[in-house]
Amino acid sequence: MRSNSVTVDIPDNLLKRIRARARKAKRTVEAEVVSLLSDAVASAPATKKKTPRTSLADWAEENSEDWGDRIRSDDVSSFTGRRY
Repeated sequence: MRSNSVTVDIPDNLLKRIRARARKAKRTVEAEVVSLLSDAVASAPATKKKTPRTSLADWAEENSEDWGDRIRSDDVSSFTGRRY
């Protein structure tokens, strides 16, 4: 597997914890950081790809409940051509 180098500034208290974990696991600090990052990325929820909107009217329709009293339906219909 190809690898790349990354330079990161790590706060002292965090580096101490990573060093302790690395020592306990009998790994280098670098290997421990890769392990921690791999675990974090693997457990992160997958992002759902959004379908692009085809028009401003579609966006207005999808988000109309979130507007509350900040925008009136007349404002929307004036630029979308749809009544709400």
